[in-house]
Amino acid sequence: MIFNLILFQTYIIFLFISILGYGIIFNKYKNLICLSKNNLSFSELGFFSLLILIPISITINFFMKIDYIVSSMFFVLGLIFFFYQARIKLKLNKVILTIVLIIFLTPYFILSSHHDDFFYYHLPYLNVLQQSKIIIGLVNLNNVLVYPQNLWFNIFSLFRLPIIDFNGIQAINGIFTIFFLMFCYENLARTKIVKLKIINLMFFIFTLVLFSRLKDHGAEIIPQFLMLVTIYYSFELILDKNIDKNEYLLKIILVFMSAVLLRLSSIVILPLILFIFLVNYKFLSNLFKKFKFLIFISVLLIIVLSKNFINSGCIVYPLSFTCFKQSEVSWSIGKEIPKINENVILSYTRGWMKYAKENSIQTSKFIFNPNKNHLSHKEYLDKGIKFWFKYWVKDPDIIRIFNMFLVGFFVLIVLSINNLKKLDLRFKKLNNYKINLTILFIFFSIVFWLIFSTPSTRYGGYALFICLISLLISHLTTAMFNKDIKITISFVVIVLLSFSFFYIKNLHRIFNDNVKIPLPYNEELIKDIDYKTIRFDNTKINLRLPTDKFKMGNLDEANNYILHCGNIEALCTPEKKIKCVKKIYNKYKYLFIINDKDGCVNLHSQHALY
Repeated sequence: MIFNLILFQTYIIFLFISILGYGIIFNKYKNLICLSKNNLSFSELGFFSLLILIPISITINFFMKIDYIVSSMFFVLGLIFFFYQARIKLKLNKVILTIVLIIFLTPYFILSSHHDDFFYYHLPYLNVLQQSKIIIGLVNLNNVLVYPQNLWFNIFSLFRLPIIDFNGIQAINGIFTIFFLMFCYENLARTKIVKLKIINLMFFIFTLVLFSRLKDHGAEIIPQFLMLVTIYYSFELILDKNIDKNEYLLKIILVFMSAVLLRLSSIVILPLILFIFLVNYKFLSNLFKKFKFLIFISVLLIIVLSKNFINSGCIVYPLSFTCFKQSEVSWSIGKEIPKINENVILSYTRGWMKYAKENSIQTSKFIFNPNKNHLSHKEYLDKGIKFWFKYWVKDPDIIRIFNMFLVGFFVLIVLSINNLKKLDLRFKKLNNYKINLTILFIFFSIVFWLIFSTPSTRYGGYALFICLISLLISHLTTAMFNKDIKITISFVVIVLLSFSFFYIKNLHRIFNDNVKIPLPYNEELIKDIDYKTIRFDNTKINLRLPTDKFKMGNLDEANNYILHCGNIEALCTPEKKIKCVKKIYNKYKYLFIINDKDGCVNLHSQHALY
């Protein structure tokens, strides 16, 4: 156990250094895309490394599988970049501090189990990347393998090493959480503007309180950190007159684009971003003169969208309006199935499952598909917000949002106690039109999230409410007290409490969940019991059979369960989904999977998420 723990910790530290290495390379050559020659901050190196890792991970898979040999090469390459450039570009004390923090946070990195979706599509997709170059029409084998958020696993595939194997996904999520904590700390220390200090303090606390369980990160939390980085840059543009506006607006575009590419729901902050650009409208004319920058983001978009198109025949799956007809693109899944999937996802995030449980005699934890007593997912959506809102507010997500406001209220109380002698209530201070307009456009973003997007905290809701509450607390505090607000003592008290909650919660989890240190226990799926192997057009396919391992729902209800392929060798799909495959063939050394439209529409109409 001790050896495995040391090995895992060593992997985490070198993974952190390797990612930092790619950030250093981006920093060195960023002037080629019209960014200034000023060095990125230490934490920014982590986030901007994604602008190298995203196109590399996709392009490599266009031509070869990302096996251990390839991933080991790129892992080591990141280390070389770091050690070659670190002395020049970095203050090594921050690197050492972060390594000490990683070691201190060991309990955070130790999991008793993986994310709920890990064996559903995270690991199966990682196995596809490891065992095959890009598959044309992969969607027709298993549509969950082509969702846009799988791009995060493309990135991790470059750092998947033997022994640690797929368990490294928890490490990379934890590392980017630490990058965000460092981002908040660096900005809090650097800025002299009290409002921005309080906002960074709020971001720091929310991260420790809301994201203390690494298991829950999956593919949804890192894009929310990117959303928060984008929003913080926006706040700086509003509140700090001394920054380079052109530089910050370019950063906003790059980080926002990264967030959207990694999670489509990140688009919900678009109203706020548009407001920021309208306030800085003079920049727009200059933007079109920055040809190198435009070429860079265009190439990045083309690479990502090409991957989507090759995998599914859609520009962005499951947005049905972006999908080509099968008569136009032979491997396309068409428009009907994505529309069914789209309706399912939208209805689930609007309380459909709560509605189904209240109108059913079923006692199952999950109800995925309607019976004769239920509205279909489409009918439920068509009823409009006046109908579904009453079910949406019954979702446990509302408790999470309420708790976020409680955290904000707690911080306001601590700041108030520390500055009681400086109480100076002047509500005229609240009449800052730029800040008030920013708050208004955050509200517009929340309305956009609620009505037009996927209203769930995991789909951008965390970032929206964190930025709203943080800006409100910042604005209220500076209005209640005179300019010389003391936040040092408040910062120490709140951060210590937050860290204590964060650390104790993880220690408690380890001691009470019978954790297998340092890696989770992974149950194996057994051939001819949990899955069987067939030959389809001379291609080996593993069909997942209905057993009690790695599944959601009730196997006794024909259309109310989801089977997970887990760590079964690719290509793998739940047994009924083979109905979606018409033929499989090799052409130009690429695998093509063609859709059986009638069989697939029939299957998805009965069981959309099977």
